[in-house]
Amino acid sequence: MKKKTKKIAVLGVLTAVALVLSYLEAILPPIYAAVPGVKVGLPNVVVILILYRFGVKEAAMVSFMRVFVVALLFGNAMTLAYSIAGAVLSLILMMIFKKLDWFS
Repeated sequence: MKKKTKKIAVLGVLTAVALVLSYLEAILPPIYAAVPGVKVGLPNVVVILILYRFGVKEAAMVSFMRVFVVALLFGNAMTLAYSIAGAVLSLILMMIFKKLDWFS
């Protein structure tokens, strides 16, 4: 029971870190102004950490929780739709790269 509680607490803290990174990313100027919505992907660093430390299920859960909360706080329905699409694509690529052992 204690191990599960610790896991939930760590995932909660990492979700909060991902939210802060999302906020920082939102206030940064756009990288490529010709395509609106393109971002660096700072919160994905946290998702990669969770993917390696806990697994795919937890990484997906934190990624979608972050996308949903950020869309509620800073966006609208279209922001949510584009963000979910980006989160799914980045998570799929992270899983492929992990399987190919491209990360260490």
